[in-house]
This record gives sequence, C-alpha cells and structure tokens, in this order.
Amino acid sequence: MPMYDLTITRILSVHHTHTDCWAMPKPVHRQSSGVVYLTEGSITYHFDGGDETAQAGSILVFPKGLHYCGEKNTQSQSFYVIDFETLPDQGLEELRLPLISKGGKWVGHLFEESAGVWSTGGLTAAMRCKELLYAILS
Repeated sequence: MPMYDLTITRILSVHHTHTDCWAMPKPVHRQSSGVVYLTEGSITYHFDGGDETAQAGSILVFPKGLHYCGEKNTQSQSFYVIDFETLPDQGLEELRLPLISKGGKWVGHLFEESAGVWSTGGLTAAMRCKELLYAILS
C-alpha cells in the first residue's frame, strides 16, 4: 500500500478577497499548489476532467499545474487563498483533484487567522501559517 505524505516547503501567499467581479474565463495552469476556502457566493470551476461547483463553506485543494477556468454563479464572492510549495513528487497531483470538501466553522477561523498572521510578515509568521495550513489539510 503506497504511503502518502505532504511536506509543505514554503507558504507563498495568504490573502482574503471579497469581490463582485471575479472571473477566470480563460484556462490557466496553477503556478503553485493552493487551498481555497469560499466564505460567500458560488463559483463553478471547469477542469479537464469536468466541472465542479463550490459553495460558501467549500474547501478546494488545487495542485501545482492544474489546468482550469471558472465563472461566478452569484453576484459577490468572498474567499481565502493560501498558495504554497511542496517537495517534488509528493503525489498531490495523483489525487483526484481539485479536492472539494465542506469545511466546518472552525476551518474559517483557521483561514482568518492565517491571513492575519501572514500580514505581520517575517519567519515566525510564515512558520505559523504553515502550521495552520497543515491543520486545515488534516
């Protein structure tokens, strides 16, 4: 039985966005892995393997290199994004991704804390964000 482990080597960015004009009409390849938590609205993503709709409360995990585009289903959207790097060949790309799951209220607090900590900058902030990301993914 294969063993999977995920080693996050670096947090690249953490941000919260609230917008009335989100759109990604042309397909892109993700330049890094990322996890998204949708706090308001609904977005339909189009992937090579089909379409997935995320609602408020959805957590999405996107591996580096994922090819996708999307469209908004509601007037406004609000979401957190944590972009990160992992060790090569960790198998994240082998999973059926994007991985979309429903997060509990506690997950929203972890994303909110991550955005606040990230805004302070420095090594300690990056280490704490990495710790919070492991908690989100577990």
